[in-house]
Amino acid sequence: MADRVILLIDGHSLVYRGFYALQELGRPTTGVYAFTSMLLKAVEDLKPQYAAAAFDMSRPTFRLNEFAAYKGTRTAAPPGLRDQVTWSRRVLEAMQIPLFEVEGYEADDVIGALSLKAVEQRVNVIILSGDNDLLQLVNPHVKVLTSRRGITETILYDEKKVVEKYGGLRPDQLPDFKALRGDTTDNIPGVAGIGDKGAQKLLLEFGGVQALYDNLDSPKIPPKQRDLLQPLRDQVLLARKLTTIVTELPVELDLDKARLRDLRRAEVIGIFQELSFKSLIDRIPKLQPPPLPKNGRAQAGLFDVLAPSAEPAKAVGGTATSLAQLEEFIAEIRRHGSFAFNVQATGLLPMRADLVGIGLAAGEQAMYVPLGHVAGDQLDREAALERLRPLFADPSVPKRAHNAKFHIVLLARYGVPVEGLAFDTMIAAYLLESGQRALALRDLAWAKVQVELPSVQSLLGIGKKAITMAEMTIADCGSYACSEALLVERLVPILETELEEAAQTTLFREVEMPLVPVLAEMELVGIAVDLPYLAELGRELEGRIASLEADIYGHVGHDFNINSTQRLSEVLFGELHLEVDKRKRRSKTKTGHISTGSDVLEELRGTHPIIELILEHRQLQKLKGTYVDALQQLVDPNTGRVHTSFNQTVASTGRLSSSDPNLQNIPIRTDIGKRVRRAFIAREGAVLLSADYSQIELRVLAHMANDPTLLEAFEKGEDPQRVAKMVNYGVLYGMSDYGLAERTGLPSADASGFIQRYFQRFGTVKAFQDGVIGKAEDHGYAETLLGRRRYFPEIRSRIFAVRQAAIRATINAPIQGSASDIVKIAMIRVADFLHRTAPSVRMLLQVHDELLLEGPEDELLRIAPELTEIMVGALDMKARLHVDLKIGRNWEDMKALSLALSRQPSAAS
Repeated sequence: MADRVILLIDGHSLVYRGFYALQELGRPTTGVYAFTSMLLKAVEDLKPQYAAAAFDMSRPTFRLNEFAAYKGTRTAAPPGLRDQVTWSRRVLEAMQIPLFEVEGYEADDVIGALSLKAVEQRVNVIILSGDNDLLQLVNPHVKVLTSRRGITETILYDEKKVVEKYGGLRPDQLPDFKALRGDTTDNIPGVAGIGDKGAQKLLLEFGGVQALYDNLDSPKIPPKQRDLLQPLRDQVLLARKLTTIVTELPVELDLDKARLRDLRRAEVIGIFQELSFKSLIDRIPKLQPPPLPKNGRAQAGLFDVLAPSAEPAKAVGGTATSLAQLEEFIAEIRRHGSFAFNVQATGLLPMRADLVGIGLAAGEQAMYVPLGHVAGDQLDREAALERLRPLFADPSVPKRAHNAKFHIVLLARYGVPVEGLAFDTMIAAYLLESGQRALALRDLAWAKVQVELPSVQSLLGIGKKAITMAEMTIADCGSYACSEALLVERLVPILETELEEAAQTTLFREVEMPLVPVLAEMELVGIAVDLPYLAELGRELEGRIASLEADIYGHVGHDFNINSTQRLSEVLFGELHLEVDKRKRRSKTKTGHISTGSDVLEELRGTHPIIELILEHRQLQKLKGTYVDALQQLVDPNTGRVHTSFNQTVASTGRLSSSDPNLQNIPIRTDIGKRVRRAFIAREGAVLLSADYSQIELRVLAHMANDPTLLEAFEKGEDPQRVAKMVNYGVLYGMSDYGLAERTGLPSADASGFIQRYFQRFGTVKAFQDGVIGKAEDHGYAETLLGRRRYFPEIRSRIFAVRQAAIRATINAPIQGSASDIVKIAMIRVADFLHRTAPSVRMLLQVHDELLLEGPEDELLRIAPELTEIMVGALDMKARLHVDLKIGRNWEDMKALSLALSRQPSAAS
């Protein structure tokens, strides 16, 4: 038979499978999401030439007419599931995949008939299903792809795999097996007392239930089984008929109509946008990939090709082939008064990537400036940058970009400062929907203006065959860069309107946008690390890890791979017979082993000495790999410093995060974590100053809840440790009595009583929490003091666990978000203060509620009082903010700095 393949899609089963597999997410689209995700994965992995789908009809089938109790145990479809089936059909229709259904028959029967028609036309069949009902159709030309766990782990059944799964039975014997064993899903009763092995043995002996009953007197049937079978002959034979898929149906398979070639890509993407399936857009198969134009010009045709359903953008310009052309376009930008820009580079980290080119757009005109391509005629880089430098450095010319910080940092490395940044489309989109992960420019392009920008992967490739932007042709890279710049120009007015409507404009213009250049400067400055110290710490950790491994092997009696979760599970629960909570025992890995996650190991603390050793081994390995070893590799050879990347649009609370390396996750309470912090040092002739907000979230809570008990404690200036002891943070952030009981070991009743008494003391806090929850239920979001919104659609979920998690996050959002806003305001003001009065002092890091500065010691001591006032005054609150200062040569060995002594020499030197 030819290698042609048709994918037959079992529509209802996939939607049902996804709906229940993902129902803990509490979203109204889990069924159609799973359906679509599994379909796209199958098309991508299997690369079929044809596809068709079958769905059940709402009318009764012949099976119900023959057996009134058929599927009688099934409950009514949950609310919303029917709508998800409708959406799934819409996806198929947009993909031009034909749908089949036959009155009186189930989708399984239709698929059986279609598979027969396909094989008759010499086409192999792969059936995509959410259950195992279709395995009986497997033969040399038919396979079944179905879920093994959730929706991501699948298994492709051929004849051999079916035989292995069912103890030697052939696929065509599965209806007989079901008739004997029963099927609770379809309410097939089976024969009580005959289990899997008994049924398999009988069928391997007699072939099928008809032959079994024809030979019921055979001595090969145990008397007890004969007694069980004897009175149920009609039931079993009927069950076999009901469970057998009908393959003779009045359906015709037109392969030409089923060919996967006429995908209405724009329509599919539109559906995904409507359903917020932005993560699936890149997975849509490009069955007829449109070629990019080869002339490198940003013109209307580019948008026509990429989004035929969208209004084409009229673009004028192209690639700069001479300095005169570049100068002419710079003059045009100045006449226009503002521009959008982007930088094309060889990598994603601006401190390490090389400049390839610059995209510029003013209104509907665009130009690409090629500077670092491997091949092709391009401008002299220094000469071009010399002409661009005054434009970028002019604060009177507003500039717009997407992910502006990346471009600013990279340009700064090439001596091009960027002043006058007015708009970052990525930050605007983040403020409008802080929980959204799809903030790439191509996501916004589709969501806002229905234009499709090609993905970077489609341009550069993936894996070993991937290239860099520098290896792209100037024409292709220029086309892409101009498209990006023009899209930013189109998006800005749309996002400005949306920010205004969502009351986010002030936060955007006064906090988020001014923070961009501050973070860019911090990334450029970086921080010094003590390489000899790190090398020595690495050797010490290596020795300790080896010692731990020896102790672990000693407890077990043999060596094994401690880093293999499967082997560790076998050792702990198979060899040492350790016991865990039943719920955690049910939490198994993909290989079927009991999980050895941190929550499981923490529960096992004290049950065996090996547990503490394993936990320490894990911690030390993580710290060594993530920080001690990695930091040595991350030192920039040109600056001798580590340059982390600050992420402004990742945390949904508004907090900053960092990556490469992630400095937020260095443990600060463990001895080894403190030793890692010791590796961060000041440059020669300077010291570090830490300015850390004390109990900022608790002060924010006291202010927002107007709680007299907390306000009085802060007003009296009580010891922070004593204030902390007054408060149970878990309860303040919405922990339930069950959660408190789990954490503390209290009986549930005692935990419930504790929470009741707790909120009797902090009554206004409870009222504040109820108000936040009520607002989120009414409006769908919670707000910070500065109006930052975080949306919680899950708070309306009908699933209790999902809703409770949303409530806890809702309670936390205004407090943590307000604290984040305060820190950002402080950073902006401190940066301005340093530029004006202490240019030798530089802000290096922001971690949690702490700012880390570097400068000459006498200068840091001089500015300490005013620095403190700036941070304390970042936001006027009823519970006055407090900042703790420390000074030292490294980030760990620092001494507290009293403002009264700040003008005197410290012990940091």
